[in-house]
Amino acid sequence: MGFSWRLRMPMVALLALLLSACAARSAAQPSITVRLQADGQETTLQVPQGSTVKDVLDRAQVSLGLLDRVEPPTYEVAEAQGLIRVVRVEERFEIEQRPLGFQEQILPSETLPEGQTRLIQAGKEGIEEITIRVVLEDGVEVLRAPVRRVIVEEPLPEILMVGVGQTYAPPQFPGTIAYMAGGNAWVIDGADGSRRVLIPSGDLDGRVFSLSPDGSWLLFSRRPEREQQADEGQINSLWIASLQSQNPAPRPLLVANVIQFADWSPISPDPAGQYLIALSTVEPTQAAPGWQANNDLILLRLSADGTVIQRQTLVETNAGGPFGWWGTRYLWAPTGTRLAFARGDVIGWVDLADGEPVRALGMVPFRSGADWVWLPPLAWNPTGSHLYFIGHGDLSLESSLSALDFSLFALPMDSGRPIPILGDLGIFAQLAIRPVTEWEAGATDAIALLAAVEPSLGEDSRYALYLSDLDGSNLRRLYPPPDQPGLLPTPVLWSPDGEKLAILDRGDLYLIDRQTGRPQALTADGQTVAFDWVP
Repeated sequence: MGFSWRLRMPMVALLALLLSACAARSAAQPSITVRLQADGQETTLQVPQGSTVKDVLDRAQVSLGLLDRVEPPTYEVAEAQGLIRVVRVEERFEIEQRPLGFQEQILPSETLPEGQTRLIQAGKEGIEEITIRVVLEDGVEVLRAPVRRVIVEEPLPEILMVGVGQTYAPPQFPGTIAYMAGGNAWVIDGADGSRRVLIPSGDLDGRVFSLSPDGSWLLFSRRPEREQQADEGQINSLWIASLQSQNPAPRPLLVANVIQFADWSPISPDPAGQYLIALSTVEPTQAAPGWQANNDLILLRLSADGTVIQRQTLVETNAGGPFGWWGTRYLWAPTGTRLAFARGDVIGWVDLADGEPVRALGMVPFRSGADWVWLPPLAWNPTGSHLYFIGHGDLSLESSLSALDFSLFALPMDSGRPIPILGDLGIFAQLAIRPVTEWEAGATDAIALLAAVEPSLGEDSRYALYLSDLDGSNLRRLYPPPDQPGLLPTPVLWSPDGEKLAILDRGDLYLIDRQTGRPQALTADGQTVAFDWVP
């Protein structure tokens, strides 16, 4: 049943009354005038009082970008005659390349007259790539700031050698000494003490530095060019240089990544006038220490003029045991027919006739707790009948991995039973056997040892040079005297006549007299890192 007409009339009247009241109230609501500045123009708008800034922007159909800014903020109430400003914000990134200046390195050298200079390496600017954040407000730049820097090419320092003059008389000694200082190779003639720079490139890395037994050639390793290092991941490469030329041109052997071993056969040259080099390689890696050893053994045969005429792999690439990632140390026997080898947990030898590694004895490896592996130092007696080595623990395979127990042993080739000689030598102990013919008859001062002054200090101990007889008796400290600070770990090398020893002390090369312990400095610039001495 529908509503009657009489009932509808009052409701329609009531609705009309309400609508007229609202219209009257709306017409009575005051408006305000605001100014809007956006996109380079200013307009005036009438908006109801109480409108927010956002309401004004919506009425003017002005949209905002993600970075745009409004003054005052959109949530505030617009004020009469107030100015609403829309700031258009733009962000962009620019990439610039800028030169990087090179540094000048001064290398003092006693080999030049005082005050004289010699350019070793010309400097070269590097390149730096910079990403710059640029912010613009209404088209006007308000911020320019670098947010990222990348070195595209490293600068190459200028290396200048400056003479400091010699502070001592030219030394005289038997044979020839070569040494590496400041990345350069120098040669000293023992007959008159004269010296000359053999390789002035400044890029030798000291991993390999060895004179041929006849003193005709220097075998050395050098760092690669930066581009080659980046493209191929190369660590270094092997080269030779002739000592017979006053201006030798180094020759590459086309072998890369040699870390632990490369050396001439003691029978070089052979009766045919050829030279033999044995070496072991690694593969570069990104993880520490920067390589994975191949534990291989490669032979290079060179003609009399230094040309490689044969390459032979005697031992193929292999894991090398649990610590093989670090590499294998080799040492030529005096006969030139075999090489001793040492790894972290084993020593043995390889005969050139068959190339089969012979495991002589094992030992408990030393746990360094770092990204390096301790390798047993080796030394042959002059006849090759005994292999001397510094072993970890007592060779019973029951020692602690971290024990600071390092001892000298002799291994006869005929029996294979190690003979203990001296103990408590220190983690970085070194040894050298005196090159004298009366060795088998029991020569005195036959063993030179670099032994720790305080072995319990481990890696922090200083060292001293000692001499002893073959059985470890008559042990005496030769250098430095007890009242002087000990040495840092250094190679030890006998002179060809067995009367002097060569060592490094505070970055300089010294000859130590076997009888008196008196030192004779061969360098004075603190730059020496490698050396060799041949008849």
